[in-house]
Amino acid sequence: CIEWLRNQTALMHPKIIVCLGRVAATILIDKGFKVTRQHGEWFNKDGVWYMGTFHPAALLRNPHNKPDAFEDMLAAILRQYDDTTEKMAKLKAEGTEL
Repeated sequence: CIEWLRNQTALMHPKIIVCLGRVAATILIDKGFKVTRQHGEWFNKDGVWYMGTFHPAALLRNPHNKPDAFEDMLAAILRQYDDTTEKMAKLKAEGTEL
């Protein structure tokens, strides 16, 4: 699965990757990543922003983590929104018609 993901990221050049669960986060962010302590933190690697959060199955087992996971996903959406807004403002300043 990791090779497929690497191929996809090479093709798509994402700006943000949200890792769902410890396994994904330890592979993509850091081997010592701890979801309960580090969820919602941003890590920049080679120009790509990574964030780890709770795996959906973990939220079913521990529903008290849902508010934190919700905040993490909102942070990811806002980061993407800010990036898009910044790009649009730059294009507008350059006189590019949107």
